[in-house]
Amino acid sequence: MAPPDVTSSQGRRQATAHAGDAVLQDQRRALRKQLQQNRKALSPQQRELAAMAVAGHLLRWHGFRRCRRIASYYSVNAELSTQALNQWLVQSGKQLFIPCLPVVRGGPMQFRHVHAESHWRLNQYGIPEPAAHQRNRRINPAFLDIILVPLVGFDSTGNRMGMGAGFYD
Repeated sequence: MAPPDVTSSQGRRQATAHAGDAVLQDQRRALRKQLQQNRKALSPQQRELAAMAVAGHLLRWHGFRRCRRIASYYSVNAELSTQALNQWLVQSGKQLFIPCLPVVRGGPMQFRHVHAESHWRLNQYGIPEPAAHQRNRRINPAFLDIILVPLVGFDSTGNRMGMGAGFYD
């Protein structure tokens, strides 16, 4: 009899390990590495045009314009830049929330409010995030209108491949 599935501390189901899982994980790591290399190969101009195109799509989408509480991310390295979009969100009166890594290993990611006077710190990966400060209040993700997430790639059905740490899962 196989052991039952378990639920992780973040509430997602984890199936029991199978023999093919290690091969699948190796394939995912290799694909993730290749996609990251492809992304890094883009010129700064190509990255800027892509960021402007995504921001333009979002700002034209009626559903996005109606959103008040928006979670975005602070882009680093070759990720799609969100800096201009995030700045526009703050200046236009939207409530911008940026993710912070869990305080406790395996705990839920937190989203903190960002404003013009926000205090920042670098997390363990060197990514800026809002510091735990009374003006950088947390929000329950259930109360966010939309969450913009970074990705390395996605498949033909829209399933996201992230960096592999599972923070957004």
